[in-house]
Amino acid sequence: MTSCRSHDRTSHGVAGGKTKSRTRARALQNTLRVAPRTVLFSQDSGFATFSDGRWVAETMRDIISGVLDPSTLPLLRVVRCADGKLFTLDNRRLYIFQQCNLRLVEVELCIGEGADAELVLKRFGGSNGTKSQGLILIIKPPLDIGKKGRDAVAALLPCMACSTNAATRLKDVRFVKGDKRAQLTSGCEECTKLVKFCKKGKNT
Repeated sequence: MTSCRSHDRTSHGVAGGKTKSRTRARALQNTLRVAPRTVLFSQDSGFATFSDGRWVAETMRDIISGVLDPSTLPLLRVVRCADGKLFTLDNRRLYIFQQCNLRLVEVELCIGEGADAELVLKRFGGSNGTKSQGLILIIKPPLDIGKKGRDAVAALLPCMACSTNAATRLKDVRFVKGDKRAQLTSGCEECTKLVKFCKKGKNT
């Protein structure tokens, strides 16, 4: 299976750690700028955390607050199907870009049998394939589910009390001098519980 990642890009990984690549020049030959909403998911569900345990919601918060520039993340890998539709191989990252309402992002157009095989495996290779035609990604708890796992999912869901979505909630996060706890101008107690994972940073 061929790898379509950018490998000589010094950047932040999706989980926030710095990654270094070695074939950046080759990757740049196949880049496009697209609206995230025009790219389809290759699976119908994805975990609420990344492999290193970092929450998807944390990366969303970092982008929304300006702590993280999305252009420093590894390129979103996409495959163009025969009908012209673009499907991603990086579903959680696409989810983040869509939820953050990014207008345009740079993606890597993956070409070749390896990329096609990876897409087929993701879309049709198991119970996690896409039956929604790539329109949705349902967030599910990590395998080592516990309270933190449930909280990681809840942080991405609409508030049960006021129906505010995660992106709107995260934009509303404020910090008061001398208080490390995240606060919301909306005043919704349930929403406040859902953003308690947010940490005070240089841009907050």
